[in-house]
Amino acid sequence: MRTCILTVATLLLAPLAALHAASAIRGFDDALLEPICMASMLRTGWQQGDRPGRILFANPNSTEKTMTNWALDRKRLSVKMSLDDGKTWTASRVLEEGPSGYSDLAALPDGTILCLYECGIVTRMGDDKYLTLARFNSEWLTAGKGSLK
Repeated sequence: MRTCILTVATLLLAPLAALHAASAIRGFDDALLEPICMASMLRTGWQQGDRPGRILFANPNSTEKTMTNWALDRKRLSVKMSLDDGKTWTASRVLEEGPSGYSDLAALPDGTILCLYECGIVTRMGDDKYLTLARFNSEWLTAGKGSLK
């Protein structure tokens, strides 16, 4: 699966019938795997002069199919970072190796990033056992090679 990138204006102004055409204009990003599960995106900085705009993206990052009741497995919840407004994704780290799904990203005033996500299985994929709140900084995300500031 691929993730379609739409602009906010497209989502707010276009009728539903036009969304498919609008997605073809903007395109798909093959770097953002999506096994049919809600992802989250967070802008942590706007482009200013030579400093690029920064975006974080979190979702299950898997193309495996081992579970029978899903198109693709919801696992390997990962966070990716773009330093060029989503053109490329230069950093990626796994938050949860195992079954995981819906996520939401937030940033604290000190730059700390939070990711709330579902994980674990009670009896089958989609039957989530836990909600987990991960807390990390840009040094963890970039493995010490960069900062969100």
